[in-house]
Amino acid sequence: AGRSIEKSVADAKDITINFNRKGSGGFGADIIHNFVLFSNPALQSLRQMGMMAKRHPKRFTAALSMSTAMGFMAPLMNEFLLSVFGDDDDQEAYRNLPDWTKRNHLVLYTPWMGSDKFLTLALPHELRGFYGLGEMAYSANNGMLRNVNVPLEATKQLANMLPLDPTGGRTSLVPDVVRPFVEAYWFNK
Repeated sequence: AGRSIEKSVADAKDITINFNRKGSGGFGADIIHNFVLFSNPALQSLRQMGMMAKRHPKRFTAALSMSTAMGFMAPLMNEFLLSVFGDDDDQEAYRNLPDWTKRNHLVLYTPWMGSDKFLTLALPHELRGFYGLGEMAYSANNGMLRNVNVPLEATKQLANMLPLDPTGGRTSLVPDVVRPFVEAYWFNK
């Protein structure tokens, strides 16, 4: 495209998360990098999402909508495949998968895989929150979230994209450097 090699390399680094870039350090990011593991990739992904939303709002909306729709369709497809090819044990195994796994991974029922009949593919960090919203919508429509505060769970799902998750539990705001000691001393029973 007539660009210099340096400009092409910089553009290529902007497409994905680059662990070599440290950012400007503004808004306290330089402090967070020292205490929270993987804060830089989380901040970069949020920045990339913001830039994508600003530059290409229609494509951005389409990508998030597709991710949410996929979150709804994947469990629907699994339920169909389980009803056709699975037995009661397989259906029970699918229902017993942890919510975190179902909301952060594309889970596919694969009856030909042997003993572990569910293939789980990790989703990109940026799309997990929206995929999880789709999965929650499916679960809520099918009565699987009767005793669950759905708005709170949706907030937790979207907060997973933040470097510090304020909804993630008792030690979510404890810096990673000291978290093992805090968990072992106060919360280990």
